[in-house]
Amino acid sequence: MKLWVFIAGFVVALAAALGYFLIKKSPEDVSVVHHLTLQQPCDLHLAPCVAADNAGRSVHFQFSPAAIPLMKELTVQVDIDGIPAYQAAQVIVEGTNMFMGYQRAELRTDTASSLTGTLVLPVCTLEKMAWQATLDIETPTGKIQAIFPFITQR
Repeated sequence: MKLWVFIAGFVVALAAALGYFLIKKSPEDVSVVHHLTLQQPCDLHLAPCVAADNAGRSVHFQFSPAAIPLMKELTVQVDIDGIPAYQAAQVIVEGTNMFMGYQRAELRTDTASSLTGTLVLPVCTLEKMAWQATLDIETPTGKIQAIFPFITQR
């Protein structure tokens, strides 16, 4: 009798755990990432870079000052189009030819279609440093992401 109770309890616990994980991993909880394609040419030292998709979503991304100095505050400016509702946005900058940590800028709303934030890039021992700025915009239907490469000089 005791073995039967133990087996029944184990089966019930296993079914409850399986049900919990199936509910936790439901499609509504999985974040969808929509990648915007970088439009060429893209040189952040000369002009804002544009990333877009076929659904009509696009972003214009730029740093100010455009010279992208090191160890000085940079303003990140993002103009969005075709993204009507967003909850949060951030930019994460990381080195691609050497790990220099992650430089983050939480973006705040300037106007309905303009976001800004600030960050500081560290100095590297290399003469030329390659970076990528990853823009993440959280929306009710998932994340919109665009990657912008750029180079700095010491």
